[in-house]
Amino acid sequence: MDKIFAFLILLAGVLVSYFAPSKYDYSYSIICGIVYLAVIIVYYLVRKKDNYFDFDSLFFFTLFFVTLYYPIFMYETDATRYVFFLFPYDYHVIPKSSSIAVLGVACYIFGALMFVKKPRPITQPNEVQQLTRIIKTKKFYFIALTLFVLYILTGGYQELRAVYSGGNYEANAVSKYINLFCAPFLFAGIICDFSNMKRLSPDKFLFRKINVIAYISTGVIVGGLILAGSRTIPLQVILMVFGLYSLLYKKISLLKFFSFIILGLGIMFTIVVTRGYKQDSKFSGADIVMDLIINNRNNFLAIEEVKNNGLTYGTSLLSQFVAPIPFFQNLLLEMGLEEQDITSQKLFTYLTYEELAKFYGVGTTIVADVYIAYGDFGIFIFMAFLGYFINKNRENAQYNIFSMTVYGVLISYAVYLARAEYFFFMRYLIWTLVVVFFATKKIRFS
Repeated sequence: MDKIFAFLILLAGVLVSYFAPSKYDYSYSIICGIVYLAVIIVYYLVRKKDNYFDFDSLFFFTLFFVTLYYPIFMYETDATRYVFFLFPYDYHVIPKSSSIAVLGVACYIFGALMFVKKPRPITQPNEVQQLTRIIKTKKFYFIALTLFVLYILTGGYQELRAVYSGGNYEANAVSKYINLFCAPFLFAGIICDFSNMKRLSPDKFLFRKINVIAYISTGVIVGGLILAGSRTIPLQVILMVFGLYSLLYKKISLLKFFSFIILGLGIMFTIVVTRGYKQDSKFSGADIVMDLIINNRNNFLAIEEVKNNGLTYGTSLLSQFVAPIPFFQNLLLEMGLEEQDITSQKLFTYLTYEELAKFYGVGTTIVADVYIAYGDFGIFIFMAFLGYFINKNRENAQYNIFSMTVYGVLISYAVYLARAEYFFFMRYLIWTLVVVFFATKKIRFS
């Protein structure tokens, strides 16, 4: 039955994309918004979802603001409220842009429903051993904290503060690489603590059993980054902790989910205000999710770019795909490729600022990133795989520590991934998996 609904939802997405008008049509964006909401409701009913604090809900919520909010709620009434929309774009591509948002979510749901949970045997020695082995996590947190201190000492923290405060400070080049390795150790510690706790106390999370170094390291790193004005890693840690807690221990109802969302948006916007947020016009509720809405223009640029210059056939996906391999991105540039050739974020920035692109960034979106590479077909393949991959690892997370690692890292990206490159999670996913892999073997950190 799940697969029947999967194909019906996929058909709805394909039809919406196929019949997208070639000229601007506001009513079509409204239709896209209705279909977007309808396929999600059907998905939730089919899956009988009882825990809403998961990757699906966070991703669907964010993707709406990144792809459909502006065409539906702003273009007709307040089109140039945010500065990025003052730059030129072809407004006739808005219907097609709205349609690929629906196609993207429909393909994701298709992939999710194609994964059917199978009854598990009573005994599964290998997976039980993987999940139940107690992993000492002190060294993970200690390494993460040490790296964060080194990040501060090498000037990286000062540079980060300068970025968000409008100042100018250049850190030691090594600070960037130190910072990149900090998060995987922190993530590995959090995930392994959840794995340990599920073994020690299957029904209740015992906070007192978590070592004090975990609270100190996490608090210092998250608190320090928030004070600097950065929300990325702090938000990832929060999503990972709440996501794994709701998966393994206490399910979150739809009402509580929206309560968390409202609270989270308020906190994130407060950080934006502390950065020096200014808006000439009267405050609008949309300003709270401004960082999401401004990415709508990247969808327009993607449609326009493909129409004018054709598909990139995957070269625009290379940067983030090879990111887990140190220095490989630099190798691609040395081979003659430009930054805008290997990442959609740089491409859209170049299309906006041209020769000044190196000083700015306009971001991207997951559907735009895939669309410029392979068009509608790419959205089907990549988004369907993402839906399948997420749901498979979520279901297996309670039995396999590597599935728990995959899902833990990916849910930490559930909000950001909607406005990032498709493979943006690859670096931290691979590196965290490597740390956890060695932690579960005889030759391990613990």
